[in-house]
Amino acid sequence: MTEAGPVDDAAGEVAFADGNVTGAARVGDTVRRSTGSGTPAVHALLRHLERVGFDGAPRVLGFDDRGREVLSYIEGATSPDPRVSFGTDETLGAVAQLLRSYHDSAAAFELPPDAAWRYMIGAQRGELVCHNDIAPYNTIVSDGRAVAFIDWEFAAPAPREWDIAHALWRFVPLYHDDEFGTLTERSRRIEVFCDAYGLEDRRGLIDTILWRQQATYDSVVAWAADGDPAFVRLLRDGHAAGTLHDIAYVRAHHSDLERRLS
Repeated sequence: MTEAGPVDDAAGEVAFADGNVTGAARVGDTVRRSTGSGTPAVHALLRHLERVGFDGAPRVLGFDDRGREVLSYIEGATSPDPRVSFGTDETLGAVAQLLRSYHDSAAAFELPPDAAWRYMIGAQRGELVCHNDIAPYNTIVSDGRAVAFIDWEFAAPAPREWDIAHALWRFVPLYHDDEFGTLTERSRRIEVFCDAYGLEDRRGLIDTILWRQQATYDSVVAWAADGDPAFVRLLRDGHAAGTLHDIAYVRAHHSDLERRLS
């Protein structure tokens, strides 16, 4: 294992761009992030992934002298726009395959009995620990390949479809803006992703996407109301409003999307 004691050298610290909810910053070849009640459970998961040889997640290195978790830095880049790095069938399929590899690796993880997972509002529960925020902004791309998922603070037990639904929302993407493609093209990209993942039973998947979108909206609103600065910022910047527009888009095309998946 790559566990380390307290780390106190934060020279050259560089904060990541706005959008992350834990104040993450890079220090050399490490990432520093604030912790919460769910950190021990997430660390147990990440250590399990290291033991079973899943390379698509950061390694736990300990804590620094400010009490922040220290994780390994993974070389590469992320993008908030799926068209930038994930526009081709090959790159979209690679994300689906990485997600399937993660799910298969996590299947043998024994849930800590006292784990304090951070569940989203209205979250669907399950026995597999899902990442719960699979998206372009949390996917590291290096040399044109999707190599890792980062930002695991929302990891919690859920059905596999819960992760798949969020990934489809963000990677297809199922956004309300017409600039992201026609309904036919988006339906085809859903099929590309599901085929690459190996998801055979796709019944109810559109309903799960809607459920997942609603959980995101409800969580941002509730956590902002509780005074969490990160979610106050997200609410102020229009993330919740954008999610409502995305929900309306999927609802408007629900029948067509379902029919194309059947």
